[in-house]
Amino acid sequence: MNTVQINCKMKEIYYSPTPIKERESDLKSRYEFWNSMNLYAMQNMSLLQMKMS
Repeated sequence: MNTVQINCKMKEIYYSPTPIKERESDLKSRYEFWNSMNLYAMQNMSLLQMKMS
């Protein structure tokens, strides 16, 4: 990220885009996290249904 000062009130910021490289272990942990969140949601919904009946 480069900053160029135009005057004392404004700045322009230039971003140099770089591709995001994800490791396979990061993807695996993300999928495991969302799978566990889905399981918790299903358990919560079934408990609510049991309480309501």
